[in-house]
Amino acid sequence: MDAITVPRPALDPGVTPARPRALVEARGLTRVWGAGHGASRALDGVDLELGSGEFVAIVGPSGSGKSTLGALLAGIDKPTSGSLVIGGVRLDRMREDALARWRSRHLGIVLQDFSLLPTLTAAENVELGLKLAGIRKDRRRRAREALARVGLGGLARRLPCSSRVASSSASPSHAPSRGARRSSWPTSRPAASTPRTARSSSD
Repeated sequence: MDAITVPRPALDPGVTPARPRALVEARGLTRVWGAGHGASRALDGVDLELGSGEFVAIVGPSGSGKSTLGALLAGIDKPTSGSLVIGGVRLDRMREDALARWRSRHLGIVLQDFSLLPTLTAAENVELGLKLAGIRKDRRRRAREALARVGLGGLARRLPCSSRVASSSASPSHAPSRGARRSSWPTSRPAASTPRTARSSSD
């Protein structure tokens, strides 16, 4: 039996295909520290669009505004001027309490250090995040499942070690001092390559 091919309708040359709405839309983002002659402009009219599923690295020299832009995109800080829309939500117009709720429900931040409470186990640290997010049911089970999904299930009951010990054990040339406890956490992995970079206008 011959295959039947159904032709696609031709696109009118005068019609531009609709572009999917960006997940992150920043327009004219400006962040100024201080006032008057001592004012420092960390960001100056940054425009940025990021689509869902994109993996983006913000690169630039020290002082170019990378951390400032990251804080704005994470809802930790607010711009001096400009607009910032993430997932259809206008962050630059939100109050601090509303921003805190938005962060707890929609945002995850992976920091350079562990940033865990040293007196809580790995599972308890994850449970704390669920508690702050208002989740009451099955927190312990969900925390353990989350750790297992990222290969840390065997560390659920362990306390996090200091980042200093972890970093010293990560390199053979930096052996821990005698009597120091070796980190039970996996060492850091090299960053994955990124297909796209975004630069702030102040670079």
